[in-house]
Amino acid sequence: MYASEPPTAGGSLTFSSEILVVRPAPGMTVSLSVTGAVETLTKALAVELAPARLRVNTVRFRRIDTPLLRSLPSLDSDDAIAAAGSTALLGRFGTAQEAAASALFLMANNYVTGQFITVDGGETLS
Repeated sequence: MYASEPPTAGGSLTFSSEILVVRPAPGMTVSLSVTGAVETLTKALAVELAPARLRVNTVRFRRIDTPLLRSLPSLDSDDAIAAAGSTALLGRFGTAQEAAASALFLMANNYVTGQFITVDGGETLS
């Protein structure tokens, strides 16, 4: 693309990541190296694709109350979910709707690129 050509492309790529990339846990080295690569890719693509007005961002999640989370043997009941979620600053796990709202924000806001939104109820701080 030359400087005299107006950008005609646009849009958004939104990746997902995990807060353990900033607060690692034992035994997570392999999966966290992939997550770290996603976050580096986010920043690199944001720079590379900016001339085409293609924005690139990542939502960094922690534990969201979904059927997948509830499939874990230790989180298979409402009481177990409530007890485990109580360790977050907000005292609970996030909902799928709250997680989706963060991704939708990044897709809809045309002035955000190369950024990470952490959706964890404050778990990285507790």
